Formats: sequence, structure tokens, C-alpha cells
Amino acid sequence: MKASLFRRSAPLVAAVSTVLFLLTTGQTLALPVPTQGVRPVSPGPGGATGDLQEAVAALRDKQPDQARKFFEAALRTDARSLPAMLGLAEVAFGQRNDAETLKWLLQAERIAPQSAEVQAALGRYHLSRKQFDKGEAALRKAIQLDPKAARARIDLAETLARKGSAAAALPLLQEAIALDGQHKGALLLLGQLQYQLGAPAEAEKALRRVAELDVKDPVPWLLMAGVAKTSAAAKPLLDEALQRDAKNYRALMLKAQWQVLDKDRSGAQDSLRRAADADPKSAEPWVRLGMMEEEGGRKAEAKRLYLSAIERDPHQPVALNNLVMMGMADKEDPARLETMAKRAAKALPDNAQVHDTLALVLRLRKDKAGALAAAQTAVKLAPKDAGLLATLADIQAWNGDRDAARRNAEEALKLQPQGEAAVRARAVLSRV
Repeated sequence: MKASLFRRSAPLVAAVSTVLFLLTTGQTLALPVPTQGVRPVSPGPGGATGDLQEAVAALRDKQPDQARKFFEAALRTDARSLPAMLGLAEVAFGQRNDAETLKWLLQAERIAPQSAEVQAALGRYHLSRKQFDKGEAALRKAIQLDPKAARARIDLAETLARKGSAAAALPLLQEAIALDGQHKGALLLLGQLQYQLGAPAEAEKALRRVAELDVKDPVPWLLMAGVAKTSAAAKPLLDEALQRDAKNYRALMLKAQWQVLDKDRSGAQDSLRRAADADPKSAEPWVRLGMMEEEGGRKAEAKRLYLSAIERDPHQPVALNNLVMMGMADKEDPARLETMAKRAAKALPDNAQVHDTLALVLRLRKDKAGALAAAQTAVKLAPKDAGLLATLADIQAWNGDRDAARRNAEEALKLQPQGEAAVRARAVLSRV
């Protein structure tokens, strides 16, 4: 029987473990879609009314209902008060009332169609609702109306980065930083884009600037560690991140990955346990701990850890797959194993190994058509995998298709003349 998925799943688990690895795959670790879609215009020291000042203070103190009352009072005093309209949009946005948010933003636009701040607020609102084309258009208009609009440039750069236009986003960030050299978000995104564009020295310069601006922030250290090529380069950066946040889940998971590669088993286990404590809802630390135990031959402990992972994520594909493989070896209930195998395949439809596992389970269930379909899917996803071809050949022989079984068994032997897959392939040839 083939080995559990854990031997093949480390890259998968690592990719899921931290979005930092997006940096190395041509994607950007962009800032989150803005959750603050609009920002009220400051009433300013000169012409500020008492109501506006009270409203802004209430927003700052997270008292939205009180803030609404003061903004509404300001509008009764001045029906064209732009700060009051934007403030009411901010309150509505915070309460997830899209219709009310958009109503006040559009009213503000009618009152002040040439206001860069209104266009920027509209842009942020559309971005927060993933209406990227509308958001981009509004932000471009805001920049056109106010050449010194740093925040609008940052938001537009983020939008372009999400679309994969790193080169177009870069000058916008550079302009924003020239206007506001203290903006952490701009510097963080600049660092990530510079990594994407093949300028690691410039990226590190931007990220180290963030570290200087906020000595307590672990993020710049995490980003630098996420693109490190060696353990020796990554670990000091991760230590810096963990000094700032000892319970940082991403840093702990990334540290564990390097410790596994360094064969530091006890260190990796410690990091994974700390990660599990840092994020009690995450299944991944338990999966990785289970993989380590299974690799060490401690199957009962591995099973316990995989079950702990599934308690947190019933569709965690690696844990499900490996539990199924162990269950087949222990002759557990095939019906229960089929349920788990199907959940794994549904959760990870493009992974050949989970389909191969499903094929083996369905063979136990005497489901000839289902087993054949699953084995064919596995080979289609990984046509050069000798083990998958051996499984398919065995199931084709079981289905009575001797010619196809012979072809695939012979192909498996060409790819892997020795080893477990070769043994299974020869067994098929001896039958057909």
C-alpha cells in the first residue's frame, strides 16, 4: 500500500501555513481590502462646529449611535455640510449598511463633485465591496483632483497590485511615500512589490524603514523572513518578529518549517505547539505535528493529532487523507473511510494523492466505477507518478480492462523499475 500523503504534503501545508509564501510565487501579499471604506472630513480648527467636533470624538470613542446624532445635528445646521455627510457614511459603513453608506457618499458627491476627499471615500467604499473597477476610477479621479493625495495613491497602488500590475503600482507608492514618508502601509506594500519586481535590496530597505518607524511591529521582519532562502537567513529575522510578538502564529509556523528542514525535531514540535496555542482554531499545527509523529512510526499519536486537526477543520485534507490511509491499514470501517476520503478530495480537488486514496477506499467498498474514476482523475493530475499508474492499472484489471491495465503497469515500471510501485505494477502484469 502506498505511503500516507504526509511525505508529499509538506509543500501544501507550508503554502497554507502563511501567506508570506505568496511573495515567492509571483503574487503580492497586499494590504487587506480596506475595512474603513470612508473617513469623515476633519472639521478643522477654524470653522468647526461643536456638533462636528462631538461627532468625530464619538467616532473615535467607538460610539457610532452618538456620532450619528451629532452628524445629523450638524446637517440640520448646515444642509450642505460635507464633513457631516461623510461622517454619516462612515457610521453606516461601520454598521454594514451599504445602502445608507452609498446614499451619503453620493449626496456628498452631488454637493462637492470636485472634492478629492469625496472621491477617495467613494473609492475606498467600492474597494471594500470588491468593486475594483469602480474603486480604481474614483481613486484616479481623487488623485487628479488633489496631486498631494497620498492615501488615494496608496489605495490605488493596492488595487493595481491585486490585479497583478506591480509595475504600475510601484510609482504610485513612491509618490505616496514622497508625500508621507512615515506611512507604514505604503512602505510595507512597497517592500512586497520590490520583492516581486526582483529588487530585494530596495524591498529590504523599505521594510527596515517600517521597523524603524515602529520598533514593536513584527510584520516587516516576517516579510523579510518569508523570502529568505536559507535557515541561517530566516531564523534571525523570525527571532526579531517573535521578540516583538511571542505568539505570532505566522512566525511560529514559518520557524517550525525551517526547523523541520534543519532536522530539529524537538524545536519544530515546540514551535508548532506554541502556534497551536497562539491560534486555537487553526488545524494546521496539529496536522504538522501528526505528520512528524507518523513519520517517526508513532501511528497512535499521529492519529490523535490528526483527529485534533479535524475537530478544528472537518475538511482538512491532509489529516483526512492520512487518517484514511492508516484506517485502511488497520482494517477500519470502509464506509467511514469513504466519507473521509471524499471530503478530502472535495477539499483538495487538484491533488492527485487524495484521489488515489479515494480510489483505494472505493476498491475496498467494491465500487468498480467509482474506484476507476478516482484513479483516472489521479493519473490525469499527475501522469508521471508511477504509484498512481500502478493503482490505476490494478483497478483497470479488476474492471476487466486487461489491455489498459497492461499499458499502465508497463508505464509505471518504466518510470520506477524498483520500489513499492514497481512491485504493485508487476503484480498486475502477472494477472493480465
